[in-house]
Amino acid sequence: MYASQKTRYINNINSERIKWINSLREHFSNFNKNFYIFANVQKGMEQGRVPSIEESYIYPEVIYYADLIELYLNPRELVSKKIITLQKIMKKTLVEEDIDFDIIKKMMETFIIINK
Repeated sequence: MYASQKTRYINNINSERIKWINSLREHFSNFNKNFYIFANVQKGMEQGRVPSIEESYIYPEVIYYADLIELYLNPRELVSKKIITLQKIMKKTLVEEDIDFDIIKKMMETFIIINK
């Protein structure tokens, strides 16, 4: 009886961990997508293009997913700290006047590598 309860408990923990990992991956994907879209919107604005109404709502999505990811992470873990720090730098970079897309590309690559 005890062994079956222990097995069930372990299976539940594993199941919840898999759900957590999949949710976190989905949030990373949405953050990356919205970050990339907003960076391109900013680039277009630098060239005189007026963003659409939908595009003007992208930055709050970037912030939303960054905050959501931070809530899913353990701020005491080294990798989590790196992810949180990089996200803060990425968000700050998006609102600068002259966006350097080489830097953004490097940050996105680093962010993807850290998330694996």
